[in-house]
Order: sequence, then structure tokens, then C-alpha cells
Amino acid sequence: MNRFSFFTLILISLILLTGCKPSSKSAAQYNDRIIGHQIKVVEIQQELNKSINAGKAEEMKTVLDKFNMKVKSEKDSIAAISEFDGKDDFKKNTLQYLGELTLLGENEYRSLVKIHEIPDSSLTREDEKKAQDLLTTIKNKTNNALKLLEEEQMKFAKDYNFQVEK
Repeated sequence: MNRFSFFTLILISLILLTGCKPSSKSAAQYNDRIIGHQIKVVEIQQELNKSINAGKAEEMKTVLDKFNMKVKSEKDSIAAISEFDGKDDFKKNTLQYLGELTLLGENEYRSLVKIHEIPDSSLTREDEKKAQDLLTTIKNKTNNALKLLEEEQMKFAKDYNFQVEK
């Protein structure tokens, strides 16, 4: 009888320990909540890139201001989300990604708008080269930050056994 009680106690303990881990479903919902904020930023960044391709400085300034405000508001929203299962690596990585976009908005995108404000008659090859370099920098920094975010997201999905939709 004593042996039976000991094994029963171990079995119940194991069930309770494994049962305390959050479900795959709740982890996927946490993922979707964070990524939902990130997607809103990506959409306005795509709008910003379209305005850059159109080359209209006033439109670019307007969309850049919207982009900067959107990044800030979504960053604040994500920062308010509590950690998941005592971990916040995925959340922190998303905030780092948005931090990189903040810097791009304040620096590279802002410089690009200034170049587009130069009248065509005054635009030099140096200005055109600088614009191309800025576009390359924006693309590289965005892709690098996104890659790190995706890696952390995949790790989070693996840890909690759910599939990430692409």
C-alpha cells in the first residue's frame, strides 16, 4: 500500500507539472496578438515605400509622419502586453524590430524625404546616389531586423508546439 501511494504521488506530480505549461493554443494567440501589431506597422511601411516610389515629397512627408506615429503606438501597445509563461524574449525582439524602424523613420526615411524635396533642376548625381544608398540601407536594416524577429518567433512557436502562418 505504501509503495502504491508513493507511485500515485509521483504520477500526480508529473501530471500537475506538465499540465501547468501554457497550451499551444494560448501561445499561438499570444503570437498572433504581438504579430498583429507588427503587421499594422508593415502595412504603413509599405504605403511609405509606395509614396517614395511615386516621388512626391509632400505625400512622403505625410506618410512618414503616419509611419512614425504608427510605430510608436504599436510599440507602446506591445510594451503593455505582459510576458508569456514568465518569458518575454519574443516580445523584446518585436520591440527591438520596431526600435529599428523608429530609427529608420527618424534618420534614413527623413533624409530620403529631404532629397525628394530638392527641385529636379537642382538634383545632382550625388543626391541620386545618396538616395539609392539610403534605400539600400533601409532595405538591409529592415530585412536584418525582420530576420531576427522571425527567428525568435519560430523559436517561440517550437517551444510551445504551434505552427506559424506565413
